[in-house]
Amino acid sequence: QIQFECLSPHQSKVEAIRFDFGASGTAEKPIRVINCMVQAGAVGIVVGSHDSSEPTVSHIQITENRVSAASTQYGIPMVIQGAASDVAVMDNDLFQGLGGLSLRFDGAKLATSIDFRNNSICNVEHAFFLNDSDADQEISVVDNVIANARHVSTINGSTERYVGWFPGNQWLSDSAPTDSFVQLHFEKLPLSSVKST
Repeated sequence: QIQFECLSPHQSKVEAIRFDFGASGTAEKPIRVINCMVQAGAVGIVVGSHDSSEPTVSHIQITENRVSAASTQYGIPMVIQGAASDVAVMDNDLFQGLGGLSLRFDGAKLATSIDFRNNSICNVEHAFFLNDSDADQEISVVDNVIANARHVSTINGSTERYVGWFPGNQWLSDSAPTDSFVQLHFEKLPLSSVKST
């Protein structure tokens, strides 16, 4: 197991791991990040360039990692943005941050075959930051468990335009969620129903 640790997390302004400027594997040999511990400051793992005109990042698998940001007031474990294709994020534990997963796509069809599945997100304010992304993307956020979070957020307008990205996820909380998107589109379960194994 490889461990990435930020020594000054609250001062860090960069990510621990970044794939951008067209970083790509192939369908037969994808780039893989597996079974790592990432203790980051600002951002744990970034897939894609901030500028969507940069070449598409593709064929990346991020599985079975434990990724955290600096605190529940600063940082985010994972960002997928710009132009990205064939990205699988599965069986990861994203914990501690202002947000859990940030998705940012400023034009239509910049994200294809993005599969965010069987992950847990906990101890964050915003489980998902959607950043006013264009909703016309091929993104599937499914079978994830969210605990100790408050919101699914975007910058302006309603999060309802993204409902197609979230076909089935669980939200664990001992109090009723106040976020209407969560109320309508997540299966709600009490935290007390979860048993550690």
